[in-house]
Amino acid sequence: MLTKNNELETLFKEQFRSLKVYEGIVAALAEAPASLSELARRVGTPKGGGFADQLGNLIRAQFVREYAPVTADGRRRRRTRLYKLTDPFLRFYFHYIHRNQALIARNRRGRNLLRAMAGSTLQQYYGYAFERLSEDAMQDILDHLELDLVDVEEMGTSFQQPRGANLGLQIDWLIKRRDGVWSLLEMKYSTSPIGKAVIHDIERKIERLAAPESISIEPVLVSAAGATAAVHRSGFFNSIITLEDLV
Repeated sequence: MLTKNNELETLFKEQFRSLKVYEGIVAALAEAPASLSELARRVGTPKGGGFADQLGNLIRAQFVREYAPVTADGRRRRRTRLYKLTDPFLRFYFHYIHRNQALIARNRRGRNLLRAMAGSTLQQYYGYAFERLSEDAMQDILDHLELDLVDVEEMGTSFQQPRGANLGLQIDWLIKRRDGVWSLLEMKYSTSPIGKAVIHDIERKIERLAAPESISIEPVLVSAAGATAAVHRSGFFNSIITLEDLV
């Protein structure tokens, strides 16, 4: 892993021969995923022209991923895109190194400065990392569900932006199968088994998804530490996939 404070600059210069042009985009996405308009607002620049090209370069370099939502009605929404910073080093750098460089430079005693700086946010960082691992291991997830790509009509993340009375929706991964069954995947990182509260969360997501009446939805839990005995007994999830299943 890159360890020196100045290696972010080295990384960007190797990829793009420039630092400042792209740093604003990456720093903004480190805060949270964003649409193109929201991202441009955070960076403080118009969303067209050069800005779109720079974002495209980050996507091609695999630092950023572009997500088009899988919708319940099947209609393509060309203007609806979500952008996430998925490069592990850049996420780590902007969360914990960038704002703490002075402290890091003074650290000579070898104490666990990272844990003190990160606090409770480290769990959130692990959560993002687990989501990326799950996406990258999607073929293994399909194998676990006994699905082939020929069985899949469409798959990907599903989201709706909050508007008015619409509270919004975020589904980690939705697999629309050709047999009229949709697999709704919830990806959870935790060091202990997930409890029954997750069931209520998924029920609300299914309600907001508003799938056609002809569709059956099978919830799937992808959890680093699995689920409690109570969750297993409930029979709510069609399948529970653990970190061991993915690696």
